[in-house]
Amino acid sequence: MESLFIEMVSEENKNIIVGVIYRAPDSDVKSFLKSFSEITEKLNLENKNCYLLGDFNINLLSVNDSDIAGEFLDIIYSSFFKPLISKPTRITTNTATLIDNIFTNVFDDKATCVNGLVCAEISDHIPIFHIHKTSDEQNKQKKKAKFIRRYDKNSLETFKNKLDCIDWNETTYNVDPNIFYDNFIKKFSEIHNSCFPLKKVKSKNKRIKSWISKGMLISIKRKNLLYKSYIRSPNITNKTKFTTYRNKLNHLLRLSKKQYINKKIQDSENKMKETWKILNSLLNKTKGRGNYPSYFLDNIIKDTDSLTIANKFCNYFSNIGSNLAKKIPSTDTSYKTFLEGSYMNSLFFKETTPAEIQSVTMKLKNKSSYGYDELSTTLVKKVIPLISDTLSEIINLSLSTGIVPENMKIAKVIPLFKSGDNRLTVLCERKRNETK
Repeated sequence: MESLFIEMVSEENKNIIVGVIYRAPDSDVKSFLKSFSEITEKLNLENKNCYLLGDFNINLLSVNDSDIAGEFLDIIYSSFFKPLISKPTRITTNTATLIDNIFTNVFDDKATCVNGLVCAEISDHIPIFHIHKTSDEQNKQKKKAKFIRRYDKNSLETFKNKLDCIDWNETTYNVDPNIFYDNFIKKFSEIHNSCFPLKKVKSKNKRIKSWISKGMLISIKRKNLLYKSYIRSPNITNKTKFTTYRNKLNHLLRLSKKQYINKKIQDSENKMKETWKILNSLLNKTKGRGNYPSYFLDNIIKDTDSLTIANKFCNYFSNIGSNLAKKIPSTDTSYKTFLEGSYMNSLFFKETTPAEIQSVTMKLKNKSSYGYDELSTTLVKKVIPLISDTLSEIINLSLSTGIVPENMKIAKVIPLFKSGDNRLTVLCERKRNETK
């Protein structure tokens, strides 16, 4: 007997023990039953939710004709376990046996449970599954609706026309940079939100490979139907139809994938970044965002409040400079000894112009990502000629008064986890304080 066990720790409910067991067809059944009985006895002492699954090679459909199957079920029921699968899991032209199963000691009437078989020709055994959701988990796992803004050509033209009709100086000018900028960004955002409203989108769970055409999708569905026909009526004719069709389809899929990858590599010639992107996708080395922990550890203190977590990150990063400065050895030499001559009025700011604002903006990379204001550089570059006059006035007023608008200091900060305890990794939004 081969087995592998894991324990999933839960802070709110009982821990869950999951065991995968395999018994080879030619192994000693008596020895297996003895070992299996010892396992279930130990699990009962744990007082935890348990799931035992695998290929046991004992046909539970022949329980009335087989003493071995009857003894196996006796051990299961006497250990307060129950089988979740009741249909054949291995079907041939001559036999239909239930040799794969999931056994559990979880009896929860309030939970939503689904058991069954997946009609897929992964192997000669039909895959089995069990889904167990408690009422609490169902509430937690409700998918949040996803909203996006669509920046189509017509909406963009409408956005430009509305911006062009506004006299920014009459509606926004003020001697206080804070009020000036707040009025500007408020009006700009109102027009932006009206032209590009949030729309609810349905999440697409199915991801179709790029090399699979619509015709191939139809062929795959045809193959699945042939497999189902074979499972329902396992005879030589249905098996031959299915295997012949499957083999031809697999050949076409491999050929299509090869041609697609060759074309992608040829198109990315002399583009190292794109080439590595293709290779990493083939090796399944795609970058993905991990699940951020819901709490922050500060020594032994466990923080779950998002504001407290954000403030602690802010405190850590804003004090890195001063903390490093404390480690610099002190000296009696004054910094003035390194300065010679007089350089009064050598540093000055020249007022910016709308042309400079446009020039600097157009040098930014086109990106669809955005900060708290939901304005991407791609969108700003398309309308910068319409707002550069007002922006130059805000910047010049800020330089002359020495006041930077507070809402220009807001940043979205994402500390990236590199090593150590990932419970120190959270996503937080904070207001970046000026370094004094």
